[in-house]
Amino acid sequence: MRWRRTPFGSLLAVAAAISAGCGNSDDSVTILCKDFAEQAILAEMAAELLREAEVPVSQVQAVPDSYQAQAFLREGTVDLMVDYSGTALNFLGELNVSGDSTIAQARKQYAPIGIDWLDPLGFDNGYALLVPSVRAAAMGLRSIDDLADRSRFPEGVRVTCPPEYLRRPGDGLGALSEAYGFQLAAPPLVLDNVLDRMRALETRQVDVAIGFSTDGVIRSLGLRMLDDSRNFFPSYEAAFVARHETIERRPEIKEALGRLSGLLDEATMRRLNAEVEIKGRRPASVAREFLLEQQLIADSSRFGQIPARPRLTLALADRDEFYELQARAMVAIRETFPDRSVGEDRVEEPVDAVARGQARLALLGAERFFTLPDDANGEDAPPDRETRIEAAAVVGTRLVHVVRRRSEQGDAPADPLSGRVGVPPIGSGAALVAQSLLDDGQEPDASGDPATLLDAVRNGQLDVAILVLPVGDLELPEGAGEELELQSLANWLSPSRALRAPFLRPARIAAGSYEGQPEPVETLGVQVLLAGPSRRAVALTANSGPAAALTVTGLPLEPDQVQALATATGVPEAPDPTLPSAWSRQPPAPDPTLSIASAILSTVLNILAIAFLIWVIRIATQVTPSPSTVPVPPPA
Repeated sequence: MRWRRTPFGSLLAVAAAISAGCGNSDDSVTILCKDFAEQAILAEMAAELLREAEVPVSQVQAVPDSYQAQAFLREGTVDLMVDYSGTALNFLGELNVSGDSTIAQARKQYAPIGIDWLDPLGFDNGYALLVPSVRAAAMGLRSIDDLADRSRFPEGVRVTCPPEYLRRPGDGLGALSEAYGFQLAAPPLVLDNVLDRMRALETRQVDVAIGFSTDGVIRSLGLRMLDDSRNFFPSYEAAFVARHETIERRPEIKEALGRLSGLLDEATMRRLNAEVEIKGRRPASVAREFLLEQQLIADSSRFGQIPARPRLTLALADRDEFYELQARAMVAIRETFPDRSVGEDRVEEPVDAVARGQARLALLGAERFFTLPDDANGEDAPPDRETRIEAAAVVGTRLVHVVRRRSEQGDAPADPLSGRVGVPPIGSGAALVAQSLLDDGQEPDASGDPATLLDAVRNGQLDVAILVLPVGDLELPEGAGEELELQSLANWLSPSRALRAPFLRPARIAAGSYEGQPEPVETLGVQVLLAGPSRRAVALTANSGPAAALTVTGLPLEPDQVQALATATGVPEAPDPTLPSAWSRQPPAPDPTLSIASAILSTVLNILAIAFLIWVIRIATQVTPSPSTVPVPPPA
């Protein structure tokens, strides 16, 4: 899968050109941002708040890094920007920053050079060392200290980071590795865009990615931030900073921007960043939407507002949760349709939404391609297969986690699914999978989210919880690894059960995936897929006539779109052969031997056709009588 870099600078340049109107005024304000999502969003918030206060904004200007940002602000090229206290102090040579509030220190240090720090926005955006949750659990990674463990990293640590991080003297990669004592296995992989770094992490090109604590991809992609156990990083409080002369010239700026103070915590900023990083929305749209929610600006149409990108709708069932697989699907769609933003629609039946053209794609588990017939009374009754949609690309696999209380040796039940059973929320795809594991006529005793079911098992209210999650997404409560254990489903998939649940496949939860799991566990897996309308669902024909315009079916994906989606998900796996698949109608690769044979046969046929044409012409010329041989009738 390739990750497309979002050109925030280009977007902001367009926004500036539109919002500037007829030209710049000597009294107007120029806003600066660094070239990543959070800075773009906050710059657009500042522009909206200033316009609301009738302060003219001439330009929103993007620069690639903190070095240029600091230079532009000091020399007066720009009037204000958002900065982070730890970063700002680092640039002034304050390498040993301590204390709860670094804003106060930054305000004191920057006052002599004519820079004012306004009130903090409410969040800290420090550097974060990120690893996939699954890998963190398997390797026991919790702290940055663990990177120095040679038993875990015998050849050193492979790191990816943004370019600026190599140049920072106090909190950069050199100082960090020295403070924690870990070695680099190779020169760091320098990637400017956060999605590129996360892709390198996902494909195991690196062991650790350097990001920021408010990156929208952290929760979406199931990443874990390693603890800064030695308090190496200072506080990075976010705040608007402005030239002192600008505040003196337009004192209403301080009041206008102060309305945002304290409204943005880390979780909120992470959510807003995900709207841009994952869903591909414009920073200006995300900023304006938040300000409207907070009632900080009036809900009125503004001249020059950037039109929204054409929206591509992804349908998901109301109760389905796919965790980081959902973010992977979003990014894959953006890669395949780069000119579209991606929106989610929670619907009752995602298959219906796609088949009727109400959504372009659906994200769903393989279980939703099958329904048991109404007259299915026996265990061997096969389900009906859905044909209105077809699988386009595999996004990942959810594994069945059967969890029971840890038993003493010899006390384990012969049937791991016996007793009082809890399943995921009824109506979800995960519940369909869990219920398919139960014997005919057996009903679950409870349903709920994973945390609720695990608590019920720990408290003895349930004997077993059946959870259907991507591996690594099972969050065991603290200490639960000593009380709970995963059960094996080896040999569960008999021929008759496979007939009733054709979406299930043998799978394995690797050893060390969870706390207290030293051995691999045999289980079952279910694919998660992106699906589009089937060719069979299209009502158009060659002679459909004018009424064809009334069709309510979705248009199937083109072959090149199917291939692009499969590449973008990064999963080297085809849809299960039991599913209706777009790949079943892909043209087969040409066979060289057949191509040569076809060429020879074509040449022979052409020669025979030419010979036949010559023969026909010769026959025609022989039958037609010549003038010299035509008999002349005698005169009357």
